[in-house]
Amino acid sequence: MSEVADRWGAQPLFDGQSPEVAARARADRLTNDPSHLAAALRGLGSGVMTPLWDRLGALEMPVTVLAGERDAKFEALARRLVRALPQARLTIVAGAGHALALEAPAAVADALEA
Repeated sequence: MSEVADRWGAQPLFDGQSPEVAARARADRLTNDPSHLAAALRGLGSGVMTPLWDRLGALEMPVTVLAGERDAKFEALARRLVRALPQARLTIVAGAGHALALEAPAAVADALEA
């Protein structure tokens, strides 16, 4: 798991994380059971999931969509989600990247509480 955790954390997606956040993220990755993680990635990875964009307009509940301002790919996806969901609210978290819950937990809590 150590090699996987290191390779995962070295992806450009996580560039700009503080050393503290990177260390917490790595520690969290190390808690994974290798076989369970492999099964989750095989079964739940975005590359294997059926796209549901055309069905989002039918959802009627309020939705809060969050993205970090340093995560261009997922900010674009968040904006697309907000356009597709009838009752969506977008929060772009300033200074944050891909690991919002680790990088800006208070901002995530505030957005969800609102």
